[in-house]
Amino acid sequence: EYAHFGTGNDMYMGHTGSLASISNVTGNFEIYSNEFRLRSFTHNNETMLQTSTHGSVNLWYDNSKKFETTSSGAQIFGNLNVGTDAGAIFLTNPDGFSPKLQENAGSLEFSTNNNKRMTLGSSGNLEFVDSSRITMGNSADFQLLHNGSNSFIVNSTGFLDLQADAFRILTTGSETQAKFTANGSVELYYDNSKKLSTINEGV
Repeated sequence: EYAHFGTGNDMYMGHTGSLASISNVTGNFEIYSNEFRLRSFTHNNETMLQTSTHGSVNLWYDNSKKFETTSSGAQIFGNLNVGTDAGAIFLTNPDGFSPKLQENAGSLEFSTNNNKRMTLGSSGNLEFVDSSRITMGNSADFQLLHNGSNSFIVNSTGFLDLQADAFRILTTGSETQAKFTANGSVELYYDNSKKLSTINEGV
């Protein structure tokens, strides 16, 4: 049985024997209440949704709150999984200058101030654009950067220590230029041929 409302029966509500329904075919369907709560009838009155005037909208899962709107945006309680069946992710702010995370052909691109700064490639490589710096220390005392032509390791405070029991300097073609061995020798090379080596007595 259904109860009908409106000149053209634009709204009706009823029960089929297996489910209850409220239908509206004209205009908006609006509910007015200073406080609104949607609760489960059969599971100990568990809350599923709750809203309040000048306040938050809250969503629950199995009577545990998972989402809440706030005056500054929203808060997630637990994990946030974003994507589509194709695995695409696009998180951004319409102003174009806020931090942005964007999926692109299997890679993740990180942007700030409307400029791409870094990419996590599909192979797992972390790629920085030219002249970006990795900085460490309260005053950025240690920096790694590449300016498009040259690469730099910059340390402005104290010593720059490289620690390893065995250390080599190689060319991009894997030729040895220098070799340093703990409790052993320091060796210098020319065209991958050793030319100088320290020994216990000297050089």
